[in-house]
Amino acid sequence: MNVVIGRLGDHAPGVGMQVGWDAVRAIQMKIAREIPRGAWVDTDDLNDKMEGEKPVNDLHYTKAGYALFAQGLARLCVRLIRGEQPDAIGRPNRSA
Repeated sequence: MNVVIGRLGDHAPGVGMQVGWDAVRAIQMKIAREIPRGAWVDTDDLNDKMEGEKPVNDLHYTKAGYALFAQGLARLCVRLIRGEQPDAIGRPNRSA
């Protein structure tokens, strides 16, 4: 069975939650790498927005971010169906 995980974004949930947040992100990547037909999508750049002149690393993705996320999931699914290797850094549809 193919499995593609959308890793939690790099949003910082705040003191008291960050350790758990980071642990879940690491576990998601570990699981995807250990499953023979697994992959993960990096979402760290999908939630970046501006509020006025201030950059914000939001919890939710931007409209464009959701589209990139869907494209990444689809491209990794196709790779796995074809028996190809997933993208090692979770960005099959954009540059590092």
